[in-house]
Amino acid sequence: MSSKTEPGEGRMSAVARVSRREVFTLLGLATCVGLAPGAGAQYLPSRVRLDPRGRPGSREAPSDDTVDILHGVRVPDPFRPLEDLSRADVRAWIAAEDGAARRVLLEDPLHAKVRSFLGASLRYRRSAGQRRMAGELVSLVNDGVRERGWLEIGSLSGSSGRALIDPNEITPKGHLALGNYVPDTRSQRIAYFTTQDGGDEQTIRIRDVASGQDLADVVTGCRFSSIVWLPDGQSFYYTRPPGPEEAILSDRTSQHIFQHVLGTPASIDRLVWRADRYPGLSLTLRSINGGRQLLVSGRIGTDDAHGIWIGPMEEPARLRNVIPIGSAAFAPVHAVGGILYALTDHDAPRGRIVRVILADGRPEGWRTIVPEGEGVIDGAVMIGKRLVVRRFERLGHRLEIHDADSGRIADVDIPGTVRIRIDRTERSATQMRINVDDRRQPMRQMRLDIGSGAVSLIGAAKPPHTLADAVIRETEAVSEDGTHIPVTLMYLPGLAMNGANRTLLYGYGSYGISQQPGYSSLAAAWLRLGGVYAIAAVRGGAEFGRAWHDGARRATKRNAVSDFVAAAEHLVASGLTSSRHLGCFGASSGGRLTLGAMLRRPDLFGAVAAGVPLVDMLRFHKHTFGAAWKPEYGDPDRAEDFAWLHALSPLHNVKAGVTYPPLLLLTGDNDQRVVPSHSYKFAATLRRLAPGSDVLVRTRHEAGHGPGNAASKVVDYQADIVTFLMSRLGGPVRELPQL
Repeated sequence: MSSKTEPGEGRMSAVARVSRREVFTLLGLATCVGLAPGAGAQYLPSRVRLDPRGRPGSREAPSDDTVDILHGVRVPDPFRPLEDLSRADVRAWIAAEDGAARRVLLEDPLHAKVRSFLGASLRYRRSAGQRRMAGELVSLVNDGVRERGWLEIGSLSGSSGRALIDPNEITPKGHLALGNYVPDTRSQRIAYFTTQDGGDEQTIRIRDVASGQDLADVVTGCRFSSIVWLPDGQSFYYTRPPGPEEAILSDRTSQHIFQHVLGTPASIDRLVWRADRYPGLSLTLRSINGGRQLLVSGRIGTDDAHGIWIGPMEEPARLRNVIPIGSAAFAPVHAVGGILYALTDHDAPRGRIVRVILADGRPEGWRTIVPEGEGVIDGAVMIGKRLVVRRFERLGHRLEIHDADSGRIADVDIPGTVRIRIDRTERSATQMRINVDDRRQPMRQMRLDIGSGAVSLIGAAKPPHTLADAVIRETEAVSEDGTHIPVTLMYLPGLAMNGANRTLLYGYGSYGISQQPGYSSLAAAWLRLGGVYAIAAVRGGAEFGRAWHDGARRATKRNAVSDFVAAAEHLVASGLTSSRHLGCFGASSGGRLTLGAMLRRPDLFGAVAAGVPLVDMLRFHKHTFGAAWKPEYGDPDRAEDFAWLHALSPLHNVKAGVTYPPLLLLTGDNDQRVVPSHSYKFAATLRRLAPGSDVLVRTRHEAGHGPGNAASKVVDYQADIVTFLMSRLGGPVRELPQL
């Protein structure tokens, strides 16, 4: 790659943490009046009122004359200063933009009503991530009242438990989030991860189960890390990239394995293993064969083609590579003796479960235990000799039970189109807990009998609101290359197909992440207000296996935008809605998707919202974790990849003089994944090249990319999106139910 920067380039700082601020982007103000839904309900049109003093755009974004020459192409980047969040003028611009967006949004009476509805709908107790530990059940619990969920320990009989780790007590304002937790081999201590203000940076702490107190040990510098305890319970291995003080380690893009001994400072933790051949390596650790062996699963960035290393737990230097990295998806399910059971798409694009003899891991020697079928196998656990296998088929999950020797023995009957979450449990168990939800009902916990496949409801979670009365209908759009794209429609009974329904289209289309049929409080608010909610299963996900993912990956990534546009066109052509009443929303890579659709077809949408969007496809790899996304998008430093990334990048495809639909950009000042400058540079570019366009930029304070944000931040985020799109798309607004 030939790359240089013309004179005038501004200083580029490390984009880490800013002066924290709320992170959302809004764009609209509406007042709504209506009566409660039901017989004789009346609808009154939404009125849009804008405060001229509150409209953004009067303050010019800090800019310079930066122009990059990339592979011989002149690429202007005049708003490069917005990457330096330590600059006073940049911070002043962000504050002004956010203040203007807040005034426009919060003056709309609908915002408070939506926020109240969303908050109330979450106020019920639910649990997940159950794990047996020394005869007791440990669960992650949330009541929808406190900012954070907590770890609770109780008896297996179901009696009330006690809080074992409660981040609400550590930081009452919700700054700290509890992540993964790993009990030691004797169930005496728990290593647990925490993150701060929605960020990705992790800290490891150790909780003593008996006393409920933390040990003095604190390990920092982790990110997407993994832990495994050594058998004596006095130390553990964990993964992280090398710190800046560890100069002897040259590869700072990869995770290495370190050992921490309890009672010693983390600064002297010992490096025990690294794989220098693979830059950008991410590692996951597992203890197998009763703790005698260590299994390491590694992949390059976000690529799902894992490699496997296995060796003695006490001697990680003897780890040997049994499955080469980069050939196919390969996810360990269970290992016993010299045998590994794993989920792979090698010679099976929709997945299969194989038995691998570890002495010779060549694919020719793999034995298929659960064959490929119509549905995509996207999860499995092994209990005794039984495999509980999850398939994604017809846009929903179903479970099968297989014997590792004799084959399939039962199908699990869970009615409807559902999302199922399964967790590992003891090998000796005869039952396991699963969590089930669907588009109409929030998550409920069920007990699965491993022998018979029978399921029964555990307890009685009582959510304050459901969509039990919603109509759900599947339809299809046809993309420009003839590919059929599933589109799920949700609305309340009695909808008139008059082309005037306020409709919200959602999509994602990256990393092989499927559109699973889970419950959405945002969708619930949208439907109760009288709208139609649509979900497009565009390529880039894994709804139909590896080919569906590869159909919008790297050089073919533009297919996802084509699919999304086709879905929008289908909604209009069917008479369900019109361009005036059609809005779209996506977050992260889905934000890139929706912005790409807006730029390609500005006439097709009445308003657009993009949360924490990935926008600058030529510099994404230069910030925080961005380099890990190269397997999905390509590498801007390669000439071949640069060509399609330049054509895909929303930041570089704004057309001068075009009036784009009203746009809401939402970001977080502690987003350590898709840094806020993506949103800021896009807003500034749109204002300069398309000054007739209306764009608001909302920045949440002390919030990150999404996972790990406090409950109140999530509610605010969703209320911003719903209020903005409701106000800008016009049409009648129903009154929300009182919960």
